[in-house]
Amino acid sequence: MRQKLTWMFAVILASSLVWSCGATTNITGMWADPEFKPDSQKINKILILGMAQREGTRRAFETEMAKAFEKKKIAAMGSLEAMPFDVELDSLSFPTYFSDSGVDGILVSRMVGVDRKVSYSPGYSYAVPHGYYNGFYGYYGASYGVVHSPGYLSTYDVVNIETNLYRLSDKKLIWSGLSETFDFSDSMDAINSFSANVVPELVKKGFFAKQ
Repeated sequence: MRQKLTWMFAVILASSLVWSCGATTNITGMWADPEFKPDSQKINKILILGMAQREGTRRAFETEMAKAFEKKKIAAMGSLEAMPFDVELDSLSFPTYFSDSGVDGILVSRMVGVDRKVSYSPGYSYAVPHGYYNGFYGYYGASYGVVHSPGYLSTYDVVNIETNLYRLSDKKLIWSGLSETFDFSDSMDAINSFSANVVPELVKKGFFAKQ
């Protein structure tokens, strides 16, 4: 009975450690314009555009990304701060909503796919001391029993996002990256992980002028 309770405790502890890790975002590929000159071509204010089917998801993404840039002392704004959700952004609509915004760069992110992956966690053996409840001497000199936890399969989703950075003056692409986000509990968890990893990488490249 004690061995069974100990095994159950070990499984619960292991599960809690897995679920407490939070979302993870990895940048799997990137390209930067080799002709970009950090000293003379820095972006002063970035416009965040999240391509999402739901207004709430897009607004949350743009808001968190703007916050991440502002933490780095870089001026940023989400597109939905100035334009309606159901308006397509093009050469005609852009001046209507952003001519006085001061933005000179656009960051566009869109989901390009969701992959379902399977992982296998091998079992383990846990030594349970006999005589644990019989005091120090009983515990110290006791033999050990072994409790085995079987391995198991688990499935999880990986969200793949493409992100492009454009300079507004000539509409030129100056950076493009692919990323994957997994182990997220909900969309906000994924968004927070994405912004916390992608924004610092962009800032490190020297594309932006700090306030």
